[in-house]
Amino acid sequence: ESFTVRQDDVTTIDVLAARIGRSLAVRVRELEVARPLPPTIEAGHFVLLGRTLLDFERDQQKTTKARVLFERALSVDPQSISALQGLARVKLNQLQNGWLPPESRASELEQTHAVIEKIIRLDPRNVGGHYFRGSSLRSRGIRDHAIAAFEHALSLNPNYACAHAEIGRGKIEAGRSD
Repeated sequence: ESFTVRQDDVTTIDVLAARIGRSLAVRVRELEVARPLPPTIEAGHFVLLGRTLLDFERDQQKTTKARVLFERALSVDPQSISALQGLARVKLNQLQNGWLPPESRASELEQTHAVIEKIIRLDPRNVGGHYFRGSSLRSRGIRDHAIAAFEHALSLNPNYACAHAEIGRGKIEAGRSD
């Protein structure tokens, strides 16, 4: 569907923007509903609650609450890739934002690495797993391997915007901004 609107017709632009937003929201819901249910419904419930916390403005408190929910999901289903992804995401957020005590940073990095490797072991084509691997490697200062992990994520999904951004950041940090 195409639209022709004058640039000074603010009302029509607002209406179209709202219509497009609603259409996107409906389409996302349709795609979510089409996905298979998680093998363990209770674990899936905790994952959804954790994701909901992360959909809003992130802060230390919400991230900590989300982590607890992802850990609860994993206590119900240790093989839940979505729970592992959520846990990897919050652990990386906590590490990168300095929301953990300095004395626990090294052990948290190792635990995060183990979670990420489990994601990839369970699903070698998991784009998020490779993206998180890159983020973890970048946090540990292993830039070239981080860039390679982000590039692998992009080979699985060339439209993954976060991986594009992180490749750029990694190359800048590695002194390869050109």
